[in-house]
Amino acid sequence: MGFVGDGDTRLEPTYHEPRFPDDDPEVSPQPAPRQPLHPARLDRTDWLTASLLTLSVGVACLVLADLIPSYLLHSMDFWFESDTVREVSNMTSVTDDHSRTSVHPLFSILAFVPVYLVKHALAIPPLQAVLCVTGIIGGLWSGTLYLLLRLLGCRKLDACIFTALGLSSASALFWLPVPNSYTWGSLSIMMALALLLRAEQRRLGATAYVVASAFTLSITVTNWMAGLLTTLARWPFKKAVQLSINAFCLVVLLWGVQKFIFPSAEFFIGSRKEANWIHHPQSGDMQNIASSFAFHTLIAPALRFIDDDGYIQLGDDSFRLSQRLTFQFSSPGSAGALGFTAVCLWSALLMNGAWRLVTLDRQLRFRLVLAALLVFELSLHLNYGEETFTYSLNFIPLLISVAALGTFSPRRPMVLVLAGLLALCAGLNNWQQFRQAVDSATHFTPQRDAMTSMMQKDPDRPWPRSVGHIPLAVPGASEAEHAYHEPGGDFSPQDRHQPDAAAQRHSADV
Repeated sequence: MGFVGDGDTRLEPTYHEPRFPDDDPEVSPQPAPRQPLHPARLDRTDWLTASLLTLSVGVACLVLADLIPSYLLHSMDFWFESDTVREVSNMTSVTDDHSRTSVHPLFSILAFVPVYLVKHALAIPPLQAVLCVTGIIGGLWSGTLYLLLRLLGCRKLDACIFTALGLSSASALFWLPVPNSYTWGSLSIMMALALLLRAEQRRLGATAYVVASAFTLSITVTNWMAGLLTTLARWPFKKAVQLSINAFCLVVLLWGVQKFIFPSAEFFIGSRKEANWIHHPQSGDMQNIASSFAFHTLIAPALRFIDDDGYIQLGDDSFRLSQRLTFQFSSPGSAGALGFTAVCLWSALLMNGAWRLVTLDRQLRFRLVLAALLVFELSLHLNYGEETFTYSLNFIPLLISVAALGTFSPRRPMVLVLAGLLALCAGLNNWQQFRQAVDSATHFTPQRDAMTSMMQKDPDRPWPRSVGHIPLAVPGASEAEHAYHEPGGDFSPQDRHQPDAAAQRHSADV
């Protein structure tokens, strides 16, 4: 798919229609207005809009994170097969297990540094610093999505509507507030695509392509496909290969620095651990995977529980529960009437956008890269992974971009109406499913974590002081038959501000 060029292929040659002597320009009909042939140029309004999105979505991520039980941030697999406890530990500790750099080459150092700076700058606990950085990345994700749509050629209103659609998606709602590497990976993919579109407007040197390609590789190995295709689409084949090698060497060099800081970091070539997730039985068949890829990414279906295979293999531990949340085996739109309506609207938008992807007379390079990335992502997850929804942030920007191509047609008003209705229906449906998932997580939260959370929210109550305990059991009973009472606590919270109330009731009874 290489394109021959010198790296400055931003403009197409201008073609002038021939003029004939008998043509009368005064009586010639005016041509119908059409979209510009080249991507829109970003102005101050665009940057202001992107900044406001970054700020507002960042704050929203912090609010949503506060709704999620704290135990979820110290668990493995429960939240749709996410390794939340590993992500948090990699972002806060240099001595913890960083072996997943075999798949996420530079995630440890890229995530640890901002968390470290925020923690010390604001003097907050490590977990709060993690949530702050997660909110910042979530905000940047939304702003970058808007800028990508504007560079694609969408008008400001169109870009705002489709950005709102992306933010109302199940993928954004369930994943942006939660610490994970896929938000970073999705951001790197969008930056690579934005670079490709930006090159249509102005000449960009080789350094920009090397940095963008290295960034995609540094977050997740498979995301490097976005960097490779972007470079290949803008440069001759030999030059593209050289730039890709430079990007690879840059990541290897930075990985060496990371290895010095994080001794347990593993190299990202040669690891065979991922073979365990190829054709995994909990991924279901091709229909389950394709449905999750195309529909669950945007519209959350009915919530289900499935046995956690990690718990089955490793047994009970402090990080895993016997079951976890899943969308994998749910039918599209199964959450209710709103979900079914959203699936119908999304199907219409997606099919219209797919048709424009094939027939559009502009943005050839971008359309080829976009189509190739979609085929790659679908092929990858048809063979790899358990819960397809876990990786949904990697392809939700691609699907939104395909749907947005439908605005480059005479049916633009209808496309915008459908997109607005879809954002509303999907947002309400996904919010209901999100609250249900949070309630489920609260139900499965161990009592110790629930008690700790309550103590933090109401510190003035006379909670157990954890300075000693009194064993309660029949003499000679086994350990399993023992109970313990700790000093502190109260059986009548309504009387804690009236110390004489109990005595007064006793005097009245006497």
